[in-house]
Amino acid sequence: MPISTLIIEDESNLAQAIARFLSRRGFDPAIAASVEEGWKLFQEVAPHITVVDQKLPDGNGLNLLQRIRQSDPDAVVLLITAYGNVTDAVEAMKHGAFDYIQKPLDMEQLLALLTRAAERIRLRQEVTYYRERDTSQFLGNSPPIRKVIEEIEKLVETAERDLPTVLLTGETGTGKGMIARLLHRKSARSEGPFLEINCTALPASLVESELFGFDRGAFTDARQPKPGLFEAAEGGTLFLDEIGDFPLQLQGKLLKVLENKTVRRLGSLRDRPVDVWIIAATSRDLEALVSQNQFRADLHFRLKIVTLHLPPLRERKEDILLLAEHFLAMNARRYRRPLVGFSPEAKETLLSYRWPGNVRELAHVVEQAVLLTRGERISKEDLRIDGGSLREDVHRVNPGKDGEEWKKLLDRFLEAHWTLPDLEKALIERALVRTGGNCSRAARLLGITRDILRYRIEKHRIRYRETF
Repeated sequence: MPISTLIIEDESNLAQAIARFLSRRGFDPAIAASVEEGWKLFQEVAPHITVVDQKLPDGNGLNLLQRIRQSDPDAVVLLITAYGNVTDAVEAMKHGAFDYIQKPLDMEQLLALLTRAAERIRLRQEVTYYRERDTSQFLGNSPPIRKVIEEIEKLVETAERDLPTVLLTGETGTGKGMIARLLHRKSARSEGPFLEINCTALPASLVESELFGFDRGAFTDARQPKPGLFEAAEGGTLFLDEIGDFPLQLQGKLLKVLENKTVRRLGSLRDRPVDVWIIAATSRDLEALVSQNQFRADLHFRLKIVTLHLPPLRERKEDILLLAEHFLAMNARRYRRPLVGFSPEAKETLLSYRWPGNVRELAHVVEQAVLLTRGERISKEDLRIDGGSLREDVHRVNPGKDGEEWKKLLDRFLEAHWTLPDLEKALIERALVRTGGNCSRAARLLGITRDILRYRIEKHRIRYRETF
């Protein structure tokens, strides 16, 4: 589901610009122009994230921040401050603001902050759900998964706090993020923070400032020093997702952190010691990237000290129904739907489908079915997958686009009266499912630029949950 975001800003043009920018990136924005209107909307909408300007026509954003936090101590609030107004920013952080951003707004910086905020919300929801449960049982019970869990147990028992770098490999959606969080929770660092960054989501300049931090004056907008994620994760764990997309020009700097356990902020001459456990994940073949000179061999060696591979869901079919029942229970509880399970036909469909998007796709399919079903059990129709048919044929088809199998598949589309726009929309939707809503990777999969993909998403009015 989209992240609901309340924007409390009296400058109408700015508020509208923020709303447009965020809505194109998978957020669901609402706008208020004053303290009272913002407070009223906050109570009505209960947004995931609130972005509030410090100066509003009928009051003070700081006071509204305090009011919101008193009402909901878990509320995630981002404060917009005037250029150079450090005092308000410090006060905001003292009163529980997630972070602050200064005017004039840098939209990419705002997006980076909101992405981090959305991740915090997701983690908090997950922690709440799993607090009294053993997470490992929801990864599956097949031999490959049991082996991964056994390796995790051995690792955290043997290494205690001085843990080696762990590399998680596997296709998109196999549960690498869940394994990373399980590793953190089972380790001696579980009381420390768990932070994560998706290396695909941000341009190299933002990856550098987000990870390493910066000193005042490091670049034009660096008005105040800011620690990076390496420092923020002190005593805990930092998860580098999609490390295969880590900018080549920054890989030497990352290697130095791994080897020396120190970090140097942008614009600084001083190395700062850091105590952080690094877990990395990739859905790409790092050895192939090394041979293509797209990834440093020495960094690859440092990352793969311990490697855990997660097999795709199609190779562990015994986990499908177990996971589906788990996602059903979780979403039935979240949406307050009195559901008791799946129909026999639905179970058959779940087992016969190939799940190219793996566990993530299964989770999305079940969540959608929970929202759509009108009965006590989820039916085959509620799942909105065909268990084979055209999708299965796409996987079996000869990759050569001049082959007979390919021609037969195209004939089937024509016989079913699919138009070119139908095919384009379906292909984009499947690419988004396979990449878990990651636009950069979906664009790469489709062989187009990210901007063209965004244009076509809007053109076809495709609704999806974007990840970063």
